[in-house]
Amino acid sequence: SQRPFHRTHTLFFNETNSINIMMVSGLLDKFTMLKQCRHGAASLRAASRPGAIHVMVIVVSRGDVCDRDKTKAITQGVVTQLRSEFEGHVDIQERFFLLDCRKSQSTEMVKLRRYLSQLKKEKLETVRKYPSLVQPVTKKLLPRLRKDPATKLVKKTKLAGLVESEVSVPQCLLVQETVDDTVLFLHASGEAFLLNDFALLDIPWMSHSLIGPVIAPADFPVHLNAAV
Repeated sequence: SQRPFHRTHTLFFNETNSINIMMVSGLLDKFTMLKQCRHGAASLRAASRPGAIHVMVIVVSRGDVCDRDKTKAITQGVVTQLRSEFEGHVDIQERFFLLDCRKSQSTEMVKLRRYLSQLKKEKLETVRKYPSLVQPVTKKLLPRLRKDPATKLVKKTKLAGLVESEVSVPQCLLVQETVDDTVLFLHASGEAFLLNDFALLDIPWMSHSLIGPVIAPADFPVHLNAAV
């Protein structure tokens, strides 16, 4: 939930392949907690495809030093308000967790892990519904395209055409819906990045050459020293 990562994370994580954990301090007042959680949920909504619904779980830290009853009441109010505000865009889970994050085996931490495992299971059931074209595309077509600088970035329509023309599968499977769903799955699984009409096929290059210098510039130690 750190602000610098709200935009970069949504490049790779979406409603299909991720569960969003919004962590806030249990020492916050209701106004500040609501503001932070609302910003995180709004970032997810802004980066969503039409009709997409992200899942967000609110986790409250500092459970060892806060007034637990007061913090639970504040968090419940925040959850109730945000569920109403973001209905149809972000599925803010009604259940939240108040943790002492120093203890990895606490009862609440175990409950959180089990809850996330159940959400993951539900996500995997959705992923399994994607078409059978995915495997030959990721095993054969994409590795070859990534080696050629001319095809690291291609138009989305061209990628769909390459999937249709170059993957050896029975012709009966090559209906347009299946091809389009395959292209969307490449984005959902992090194999490609779709932006408007284009598909970027070399994600490591984007991370290293584009996003890396923004998050950690070459003179980053200078910034730290200046701050100190």
